[in-house]
Amino acid sequence: MAISLHNSTNISRVGFASPFLGSNSASKVSISVSLPSFSNLSFKSVETSSQQLYRINAMSKAESSSSDQVKVDISLSPRVNSVKPSKTVAITDHATALAQAGVPVIRLAAGEPDFDTPAIIAEAGINAIREGYTRYSPNAGTLELRTAICHKLKEENGISYTPDQIVVSNGAKQSILQAVLAVCSPGDEVIIPAPYWVSYPEMARLADATPVILPTLISDNFLLDPELLESNITEKSRLLILCSPSNPTGSVYPKKLLEKIAEIVAKHPRLLVLSDEIYEHIIYAPAAHTSFASLPGMWERTLTVNGFSKAFAMTGWRLGYIAGPKNFIAACNKIQSQ
Repeated sequence: MAISLHNSTNISRVGFASPFLGSNSASKVSISVSLPSFSNLSFKSVETSSQQLYRINAMSKAESSSSDQVKVDISLSPRVNSVKPSKTVAITDHATALAQAGVPVIRLAAGEPDFDTPAIIAEAGINAIREGYTRYSPNAGTLELRTAICHKLKEENGISYTPDQIVVSNGAKQSILQAVLAVCSPGDEVIIPAPYWVSYPEMARLADATPVILPTLISDNFLLDPELLESNITEKSRLLILCSPSNPTGSVYPKKLLEKIAEIVAKHPRLLVLSDEIYEHIIYAPAAHTSFASLPGMWERTLTVNGFSKAFAMTGWRLGYIAGPKNFIAACNKIQSQ
């Protein structure tokens, strides 16, 4: 850095030539600071005073430029703006706050069983951690788990899958969302019988699809009327979501009614069915659970979602899965990988 002093009657100037922007003189930056002239002014005092004035000037410019900055764009995507917050979560959080304040609360919001995870499962989880099973698993889930799920679906539900037709996710909720994202295009319609789990329509909106709500009647035990379904299917209909046993009504679809629905679905090549069977074991006689994919001709167009949250009180473990034809499941696996 070159420094020069130029004295006049009233003014002393200190010039700084900074080589930091390049090695040639054309790229140097010259800074000139005016100071009062004192007869006994030392070079050190000039240098100190100039540094102070330079800092003040720099701070002033910084403050000026910050006030002139354009405000940050805080807008959100239309996709997110179209989605409503989960009412289930809101009610659950409110109930938790009341309970913490000492208010007696009967919680009927989130689907939380009133018993703990069975001891044999809890111990198996603890032992797995102790044995070092804490690292990344395959994206779709461990082969052992997917093989066990295949066995379960064959023995309990009468539907056959291979491990590459299973994807294990962080709960059935994630499995459903990935399925909707995998099969729905913008403008497609997702048919949802009401009353419904509040997340279904929002998942459709996240996929830029349109939820089509079909009301049910208490006189029909809140079960979907096949004629109403048929009259609302269009060329845009891509997905029918069935939940049996139902959240929130508890109704269970009889096999004969599911067969009538399957006959209607079979007439429309674009229409797929997402069968949410997470509550299959929360059931009481004489009702019996039937997996939609087990019906004639429905395996090819059904995505079956289930998990361990309800039957085994493993809600906090976040463990669910989806089963279906390989091309759909591969798409869900691709989404999950990201």
